Amino acid sequence: MELKRETICEDTLEFVQEYYCLNTEPLFSILADDCVWIGTGNVLASGAAAIRGFFKDGFIMPPFHLADPDFRLVETGCEGQLIVLGQYALYSDGDAQLISAVKQRSTFCFREEKGHTAYTIVESDGHLPENIMKELQENTYVHDVMIV
Repeated sequence: MELKRETICEDTLEFVQEYYCLNTEPLFSILADDCVWIGTGNVLASGAAAIRGFFKDGFIMPPFHLADPDFRLVETGCEGQLIVLGQYALYSDGDAQLISAVKQRSTFCFREEKGHTAYTIVESDGHLPENIMKELQENTYVHDVMIV
């Protein structure tokens, strides 16, 4: 998938929707070797291979339907860097063993590097567990962390 400034919000929505339909390929197709995933709970993965490793045995969540998406581009003032803030509602499939409805926020930090785009995903409610913060500080891939 080629990411462009003009369609970055729509592209982000597309791979988020696919992710919640349990299709990781659109998301995985844009991962850079040095990307970072900061997920809910105590999830931290550094690098595309580590992120893919979380899904090697499949998903532990049911498929979700995404509703009321709102994705916005944040101007960073830096050439080759884009931040997309997204919020949306998620509803588990009616046939799922566990029924869930949740409001989700995500932050996607994209950067163009040598003709490729890398990104960091941050999902947080404004704070990170201490063990995640320590690992981020010690990680050679992490240069900047945005906590929302």
